[in-house]
Amino acid sequence: SNVAATLAGLTLPAPAALSDCGKSVVFMVTATANSGGNVTITHDTTGSANYTATFQPSFPPGVQFVPLQQAAFYVAQSAGGQSALYKAIYTGGTWVATPIVPGVENMQVLYGVTSAGTYQWLPAAAVASGPGFGAVSAVQIGFLIEGGIGSKPFGAQPPFGVLGTMVAVPTDSRLRHVFEITVNLRNVSL
Repeated sequence: SNVAATLAGLTLPAPAALSDCGKSVVFMVTATANSGGNVTITHDTTGSANYTATFQPSFPPGVQFVPLQQAAFYVAQSAGGQSALYKAIYTGGTWVATPIVPGVENMQVLYGVTSAGTYQWLPAAAVASGPGFGAVSAVQIGFLIEGGIGSKPFGAQPPFGVLGTMVAVPTDSRLRHVFEITVNLRNVSL
């Protein structure tokens, strides 16, 4: 089955989720077994990753099993000297990084939270030390994208605002543009 094939590729312990599209639970898989097409997934309740022996709420047959990956996104200089957006996946105890979008010069992230009846956009450190990530109901992501060399006449450019952060750029011949997006989170529990 698809679940058996997915489980065969996991390095345990591995984070995973169960979902029936109405509710989800995230847990750490600690053992698996496949006997005649019947797949058993075990999670250990003695460690810090799983706190209960049963999932609340319970799930009906046909639930989706999804292995999870820990990923980090960041901006760094790539081969050829142009910056890029990288995606790093934590696999088997190491981070494996790959450039995914060339020309990303800067990235900013803000988290939308309601605190004391006021909606505000906060950086990660302020969310962690304040209301906590459980209070986040939306995420804003902003990018400063640079074009190739010669995409504009050589010269100075004023700083660019990326989600309220001013980013100074070098005097060069790269055309730049800011892109920002807001994503509402539907699974927030306020």
